[in-house]
Amino acid sequence: MKTPDVPPPVFPSTESAANGQAAPVVSVVIPVYKVEDWLGKTLDSVLAQSFTDWECVCVDDGSPDGSADVVREYAARDARIRLVSQQNAGAAAARNRGMAEARGEFLLFIDSDDLVEPGLMEACVERMYHDRCEICAFEGDAVDAEARLIEGPRWTVPVEEGGRVRVISPYDYPQDVFWLVPVCPWNKMYRLDFLRRHGLAFPCSVRRSEDTPFGVMCLALAERISCLRECFYHYRQDRAGSQTQSVSNPADYYCYIEVADIIWQDMRRHGLLPAFGIGALKIILGNALFYADFLRPQWRMLVAARRLRRLVKRGLCELRSLGAEPSAYYVKELGGMVDNFAGKCRRNYRRHLCALFRGGR
Repeated sequence: MKTPDVPPPVFPSTESAANGQAAPVVSVVIPVYKVEDWLGKTLDSVLAQSFTDWECVCVDDGSPDGSADVVREYAARDARIRLVSQQNAGAAAARNRGMAEARGEFLLFIDSDDLVEPGLMEACVERMYHDRCEICAFEGDAVDAEARLIEGPRWTVPVEEGGRVRVISPYDYPQDVFWLVPVCPWNKMYRLDFLRRHGLAFPCSVRRSEDTPFGVMCLALAERISCLRECFYHYRQDRAGSQTQSVSNPADYYCYIEVADIIWQDMRRHGLLPAFGIGALKIILGNALFYADFLRPQWRMLVAARRLRRLVKRGLCELRSLGAEPSAYYVKELGGMVDNFAGKCRRNYRRHLCALFRGGR
């Protein structure tokens, strides 16, 4: 799709919301739970932004440690930071509460143990106005508990080598847009009225991967997505106590099945299955493959593999009934992903049984 020419950006008045004169341009939402030792550095990286017309809504999700006190300390020094408290309901509910409280034109999600570069807001706000887009996606990398770069993991956007910005429509890449633009919530700036107009929110009914349905629907419903090839976000991995790294319980074995159902129902409700059904199945399978590496091996893995295979088969049948006949290429690709997941489950379960017979746990 050829991107139409747009006039230079016109920036609004940037009267500080902290002085009660106007709403901020950017709202930052940070869900807070058991991050007492990490939250200060995250807030420091927000305070270091070159763009200054923002508010930071920290949602204390009933954290049992001193995380809320950290926010209070920062809020006492800078009125742009404010604390909202609720009973523990999970990251999805905390992000939803933050969205409801947000007053800005644009929205950023930042996880409470991650770090952002000082130019993040300035660059994204410029693109949001200039490109008239609903979403500005940028790049991120992974760091360890000491904020040292971890080689390998990187979240990229579809901008050609040597380029900096590219504006796309999700219909340019309907089968691949959820891979080309990562579906995580923290690598994007969103237009808040776009989220509210479509009623986009994080599902609170799943324990893990609750951000995937939100990310998929945001990308599918956007008309214009500005992709900015700059690494502004540092995602902290290998931190003790983080949700992604935590030991699973039995409910986690079917989280990606529940997430798949949510994605499929949302796509069906918005009439998006004919265009994005294949892409949805690909991200569903990619999500399952990711979580298989974090689940403690047991018999539930084998059940999950069978359920996932049936889900993909039903999905392909529904697409055919809608007149969206999947090409042989994508049917083969999806079959390979299902086989890969099932094989991983079998291998992990066999290793688990061998360890039990040898007296391991």
